[in-house]
Amino acid sequence: MIQRKQTLWLLVAAALSVALFFLNMVSITYLQGSEAVDKGVKLLEYNYLLSILAFALIALPVVSIFFYKNLKKQVNFAWLTIVLNLGFIAFHLMYISMYAEGHKPPVQSHAYGIGSFIPALSVVFLFMAMSGMRKDKKLLKSYDRLR
Repeated sequence: MIQRKQTLWLLVAAALSVALFFLNMVSITYLQGSEAVDKGVKLLEYNYLLSILAFALIALPVVSIFFYKNLKKQVNFAWLTIVLNLGFIAFHLMYISMYAEGHKPPVQSHAYGIGSFIPALSVVFLFMAMSGMRKDKKLLKSYDRLR
């Protein structure tokens, strides 16, 4: 289970999703009095729905590791994780402007934090894991032909 490359890639994707909770999602600048204040906003301060989705992005790759005997199910879990990552990215992009407009005091400027790019990086590692799963499928089919 651990000796397979896709297991390592799935673990990296899960670890990156854990990092979503510790890295800034948005950096905002607002005026407090006459002074400009820069603030980094983490995921739990930002949106609870995205936090729930991030928990799923952690759990799915970890759960799929334990389906190493059922490659089809493992691939399906990887695809589901990729789709949820893309949904996370889309929802995050939509919610940034809503967050900036609803912030009190009014936001002067906002920028993407480093946490905003984590889901895209996670998708890359999930595709690398799926490549390893595809190689395993080919290897199993070749063994079946030899029997």
